[in-house]
Amino acid sequence: MNLGVTENANSLSNFQPTILKGLGYTATSAQVHTIPVYLTGAAVSVLFCLFSERLNHRFGFYLIGCAILATGLIIEIAYPPSPGTRYAGMFLVACGAYVAMPISIIWVSVNAGSGYKRAIAIAAIINFGTAGAFVSSNVFLFKETPRFKTGFSTGLGLACMGAAASVVYFVGCWLTNRKRDESGRAEPVTERSEVERLGWEHPDFRFVL
Repeated sequence: MNLGVTENANSLSNFQPTILKGLGYTATSAQVHTIPVYLTGAAVSVLFCLFSERLNHRFGFYLIGCAILATGLIIEIAYPPSPGTRYAGMFLVACGAYVAMPISIIWVSVNAGSGYKRAIAIAAIINFGTAGAFVSSNVFLFKETPRFKTGFSTGLGLACMGAAASVVYFVGCWLTNRKRDESGRAEPVTERSEVERLGWEHPDFRFVL
């Protein structure tokens, strides 16, 4: 899940000035025009993550992030004649990637319980996600300037892969919760500290959806 959106976040930070120059901006103007994109992405990310925490739900917000990201990528692939429209696509790419990326990390970490399990889960998902930097650095081809069709198409494919992975993860968590609800409890509910210590191994533990 994290790889599917982190690749797009990395490509945005690495190639956005070049892309903006291809839209007609000068070198200095291209750098300046990256600032609103990052600020908007950061603000939307914080807002969505607050809603996600308030509702104690991750799957839907991750999918929304992927949908926003995919919309922005489709705009860049279609390459409409208006530079302003392509610039707006950059905002969508940033907002989508910066919404889905932190939610994917938190979703996996909270479902891993606590202690060494959570530490390993966080390290694994971040490291797999960071691999997106290797992908983004090799798919934005100079000969395709300024359309970068291969780069944006690869990003769209990975975003769809991340969305598919989230569906599989959600279904697995939902089925496990349902099975535990149906099995009932043979013993009284234990202390919350015991549930947190054992994590998903405890029968009273329920995966966050």
